[in-house]
Amino acid sequence: MNDSAMQLLYTALGQNSKPALWVLDEHSESDIPKGFTQLRALSNRIDTARALRQSGYDCELSDFEFLDDSAFERLYYRVSKEKAVVHHVINQALSALPLGGELCLFGFKNDGLKTYGKKAALCVGDQLDLSKGADNALQARIIKRKEVTEPLPDQDYQQVRAVSALAHGELAVQSKPG
Repeated sequence: MNDSAMQLLYTALGQNSKPALWVLDEHSESDIPKGFTQLRALSNRIDTARALRQSGYDCELSDFEFLDDSAFERLYYRVSKEKAVVHHVINQALSALPLGGELCLFGFKNDGLKTYGKKAALCVGDQLDLSKGADNALQARIIKRKEVTEPLPDQDYQQVRAVSALAHGELAVQSKPG
């Protein structure tokens, strides 16, 4: 996969000097770079979590539920395809980050990156710091200036709901938004 937004993220990870959390969704690559320091990872994908662990990373597998013991000052996230997922991750990040902590989002304009960045910045009293990389990849940097009072609408992401029933209602299919 040649995703210039991921390359921009990798560059930022290589320059990181603070305790950080790297959140990975469907945009992870099979060839995960090694050697990033002060970095924990979180993924909702078992294959990604396994690959990260095999590459030497401390990786938690969960549905984007941040651990209470997470002590990080910066969070890196290549935005996902689904709006509800992105809003959930941003809400979790802004809640978990300390005041002065940084949320770093990566993606493209057509991923909604500018809008996500503006909304996140508004939640924590900051101005969006947007920078461009190769092939129009974008990085949005938001500093948490205040606690969040109004989280982004995430369609109640944590709530599992029925989608449909299969074969005469014998098996119910459930899912989360996105």
